Amino acid sequence: MDFVHIATPRADFSDIDLSTTFLHQSLSTPILIEAMTGGTLFASKINQLLARAATRYGLSLALGSLRPVLEDPSTLSTYLIARREAPDAFLIINIGAAQLLKGTPNTLSVLETAASKLEASALAVHFNPLQELIMPEGDPVEMLPTSERISEVRARLGIPIIAKEVGCGVSRETALLFEEAGFDAIDIGGWGGTNWALVEGLRAGKARDLIRSEAAASLHLWGIPTLLSLLEVRSVVKLPVIVSGGIRSGITVAKALALGGDLVGIARPFLKAAATGEATLFQLCERLIFELRAAIYLTGGRCVSDLKQASLYLDPSLLQLLKTRGIELVR
Repeated sequence: MDFVHIATPRADFSDIDLSTTFLHQSLSTPILIEAMTGGTLFASKINQLLARAATRYGLSLALGSLRPVLEDPSTLSTYLIARREAPDAFLIINIGAAQLLKGTPNTLSVLETAASKLEASALAVHFNPLQELIMPEGDPVEMLPTSERISEVRARLGIPIIAKEVGCGVSRETALLFEEAGFDAIDIGGWGGTNWALVEGLRAGKARDLIRSEAAASLHLWGIPTLLSLLEVRSVVKLPVIVSGGIRSGITVAKALALGGDLVGIARPFLKAAATGEATLFQLCERLIFELRAAIYLTGGRCVSDLKQASLYLDPSLLQLLKTRGIELVR
């Protein structure tokens, strides 16, 4: 898809407003630094830099899985730096569905402590069956959420709960399941970004696990592309949607918002920039924000919500695929 260019902008570029709301909280921009790191000293340094960027540019921030904290409570300190550096940011903590749904009674206590100390804004429960399947130490168990379990977690933590995929996308059938289970939002994590089948396949190869290593090569194309996943989810549920999976520019952020996203998550570019240093990270933030504002300006808009009325070009092959699935474009 692409935007139809409007040669007569309706606002001064300097007046373009990027503010939005997500889960009833006001945000300065609709960009989320996606979950990546935690549990190590290097991760602590990365979280510190990402949190500084979130504060400086009004971004939301998701932390990496708290799975290491379940095994070693002392590693929680590597996450706490994020809240100290970003006292006002919308901050998401994160745990795997395998750990939450099949975990020990201690799991909720650990999450409750983390949510309190981090003053978490929301909890993301990540569903990563393909990653768990290929990961040498993975836990490929049933990951079917129930309304009773989600209600129990919400009652203990007192914050919204987000269902999150990590790279294979969410279908409309799964979106309906998440809605029925009582999740407050969905992060689609579509295919097209970091490929965890390949990542875990490399790790399996180093561990001399040839079955998983070779299976990763066969499964690396498995998943629903981000654009299609967004359209599938948006066609059946009204829950807030985080769009992630291969987002690499502010223009792509704008496209995700135009097609029904409420917040747009980016991972690898932020991690790569943070690993280089603060200056590179800040430059990335400024570019993303400039490009997003440019997309609004060049489509005749004044604010983020105007993107949903922007005129679009849609590839005929995409429309045919939607027709095959019986999906109508909903914006």
